[in-house]
Amino acid sequence: ASIGSLVLPPLAQVLETAAHDGRPDAELHQATGALQRALDRLVADIRSALAGGVGAAGAAGAAGAAGAQAASAAASAPSAALSAEALAAFRALLLSSDYAAVAAFRAHRAALRQQFGPGIDGVEACLNRFDYDGADAALAALVAPSRR
Repeated sequence: ASIGSLVLPPLAQVLETAAHDGRPDAELHQATGALQRALDRLVADIRSALAGGVGAAGAAGAAGAAGAQAASAAASAPSAALSAEALAAFRALLLSSDYAAVAAFRAHRAALRQQFGPGIDGVEACLNRFDYDGADAALAALVAPSRR
């Protein structure tokens, strides 16, 4: 959880509870296997990110990487509000729980603040906790009124 994994903590809790409760070996092996597979995917994603790749997150990860590139391109207009495409790319990163969402937010903080005002602080607070779903919900609440 400290590095932003939303998948590993609940799987670890299942394993810890099963071990604590003295559950049968088959349950312990199943919980251990699920945790190991998730950990392997996370490590692969981290290695890929460090090597400059997309990660093993599948199509959502690829869309997130493309979105991050589009969002980065939109950053060249520093004081302008984010384009609809850049905002959609940022939301795609949030929806896929992609760590790149944190960097995209930082790159676009000024534009987001100009566009949404101090309400953007709620999005940032969620990102600081690696709560991507909460960040997306907070952003969606800001986007909805601006569409009226």
